[in-house]
Amino acid sequence: MSIPDKTVPLDSGEYPAFYTLLTHQETNISPHHTLVFNMVRTDTHVAYSNYTGAYTVPIAGVYVISWYVRSSGGLYFELVSNSQVLDSGFNDGDSQKTTGKTYLGRFKVKDVIFARTHNSYVGSGNILSNTHGYSTFLDYRIIQ
Repeated sequence: MSIPDKTVPLDSGEYPAFYTLLTHQETNISPHHTLVFNMVRTDTHVAYSNYTGAYTVPIAGVYVISWYVRSSGGLYFELVSNSQVLDSGFNDGDSQKTTGKTYLGRFKVKDVIFARTHNSYVGSGNILSNTHGYSTFLDYRIIQ
């Protein structure tokens, strides 16, 4: 199955949203490793960078943020905004599992949001992402 590599334009007005996915496996994961979801499927305000993995908030408000990371082995992940850890998740198995988290919070214009591995403990394993299950990152604004 081929996935088109393009952003879907939407008439979003005051409600920015983005949806990205990782299209490859990542190995040799280190602490503070930013997860760069390289394929942007939707980005209504062109606020996500598929080079840095960061989303820069274009309009202040309350956002729902979700990230799902499929991995093998034990890996620890964090959701970060402006260097502050907002939430975390851990995959603790030797087999393939998906760590999924959802966060609801208020953000200001130019706040920077991204997912990464823990700053000191990573664990062991690989990040997996392919047609059998993609690792994804998304957010959308719900109110002012």
